[in-house]
Amino acid sequence: VRAGSGGSDADEPPTAAVAPPLPSAVAGVEGEEACGPFPLLIERLLPAAYYNDGMVGVLVDSHVMVDLLRARMPSLYAHFERIGAATLLPLVVQQWLVGLFVFWLPTETLLRVWDCLFFEGVRSKNKIIFRLGLTLFKIHEEELLELDDISEVSERLRSIARDQLDADDGDHSNGEEHNDD
Repeated sequence: VRAGSGGSDADEPPTAAVAPPLPSAVAGVEGEEACGPFPLLIERLLPAAYYNDGMVGVLVDSHVMVDLLRARMPSLYAHFERIGAATLLPLVVQQWLVGLFVFWLPTETLLRVWDCLFFEGVRSKNKIIFRLGLTLFKIHEEELLELDDISEVSERLRSIARDQLDADDGDHSNGEEHNDD
């Protein structure tokens, strides 16, 4: 038995028994080529053209999200237009989308969103992403309507998800502890 081999002198690592089999296209591949399954996941599960040279998918989806916001929350969108913040919306949404909310959601919440992406699969991926974005706007609609300065809106939109949407918390109002007494 080799030291650190997990009690087995077989050539397979001890995790081989529990790890899923690799696709035949990457079996036996080593080095940089061994990460082959990750690009396959990106190509199959993430929206088309998100990570190509022009990131066209991110650009298109950011404008779709803004159009959905305009249609579903017209008073919030009109407020953004009144104070000149509507032009910021595609930029903020692009930041959310390009990293699939990695930098914008607490880890537990992010993992739950990604579980939905994997569970729902290719057909529902954009629907999940759009619902999440609209939910962020909806949860904070009242607060955003109170902001009258474009710089305040910009800062709040950049921090909105990370600060206040915790999957384990159950309180989506302001991130503070909540007492139901």
